[in-house]
Amino acid sequence: MLGFLVITLGLGGTAAVMSGRALALIWRSRWHIVLAMLLLAMAVRFLHYALLGEALLSGTAYMMDVAVLYCLAWLSFSWTRRRQMKQQYGWLAGET
Repeated sequence: MLGFLVITLGLGGTAAVMSGRALALIWRSRWHIVLAMLLLAMAVRFLHYALLGEALLSGTAYMMDVAVLYCLAWLSFSWTRRRQMKQQYGWLAGET
């Protein structure tokens, strides 16, 4: 459990949030998040394997990592994109 908190949420979660923000800042579409998080989850699984001796090719653990990382990246992407839209197209909502 501690490994999940430290590696998946700590290291992987931070990378997922930064990735989601970066994808939004360069105006990529949401489907890029899926590919990025599949690759990031592989790296997180390797860290679990290398540091904690957990199974490298565990499908359920990999899918859990993908789900957690995707949620964090999607939230970060959405917040960043919302801020971008408000700054760039604020006149559409009547803001100046």
